Amino acid sequence: MSEYIEPKEKPRKLPNLPDDFSKSQEFCQLIDKLDRFRSNIASSEFFAESKRIIQFPKTVEDTESDNSKGITTIRCLALGSPTESRNALYQLAYLMELAAYLLIDQVSIYDPVFNEKDVYLFEKHLSYVVEAEKPTNFKDTETLYFLPHAPLELTDILIKEEKPLFLLSNDVVSHTDRYTKQKLFETFPVISYLVSLSQSPKYPGSNDKVEDEEEFVVVQPKKNNRKNKNLFHEPVIDYSKLDCYFDQAQVMKFTSNFRKNDDWGNSFSDLAFHVLHQKSLKSLHPDIHN
Repeated sequence: MSEYIEPKEKPRKLPNLPDDFSKSQEFCQLIDKLDRFRSNIASSEFFAESKRIIQFPKTVEDTESDNSKGITTIRCLALGSPTESRNALYQLAYLMELAAYLLIDQVSIYDPVFNEKDVYLFEKHLSYVVEAEKPTNFKDTETLYFLPHAPLELTDILIKEEKPLFLLSNDVVSHTDRYTKQKLFETFPVISYLVSLSQSPKYPGSNDKVEDEEEFVVVQPKKNNRKNKNLFHEPVIDYSKLDCYFDQAQVMKFTSNFRKNDDWGNSFSDLAFHVLHQKSLKSLHPDIHN
């Protein structure tokens, strides 16, 4: 992630906090709030939906290897400061609950806005690894990336540099709808390709459903013999020259992540689960919800 944050030459120093900071009123109140937030998440329809949506398709590599481990690690970026932000603390609570559900105890986390209290919370209380660079033991096929409210620029860099297969992040479709196809391709070509794949009828996302075909009536447009020379036509994008590691993609949206009365507000408002299928490792189960 060299373009996201400059790598540090020297090892990062541990937080300069007193040894008994964990017993301070400030820290105890923080942990109490974190536990309450986690309890709210665990009992919510949003988390029940998360467990239904966040499934990991098996690859050819998985079926041919006796050493397949599934998802074993989580890489979290762009969380924000949980000691300063209510949204970030709720996102951390969700991360903790998700890791517990997936039986994952290896979590790498980083955001340049982290302060010394954040680092203390992660390293001392949660035993998370706080590093800008991805740990060397984190494998692409075994890592879930959690990027709550990450900007497109970071998502683009991440896809290029770390080649994730599973992304829990802002919905790339809704977050790029302000761009024309040509502008998106010129600005973020890899994301443009991902969006195009996710909308392909060949491999539709699980949320692309028709409830009742009989309710739809086909209306034939009236013929207009006059040619409209000013009519805009989206250009056909040629993705063949892109050097991408995936050739299929799914974007699964949540429906219960942003409701009026939920205590977490807009902490998860644009969250979606993205699955990128490697060119050499095809999914054996197209419908990953089965």
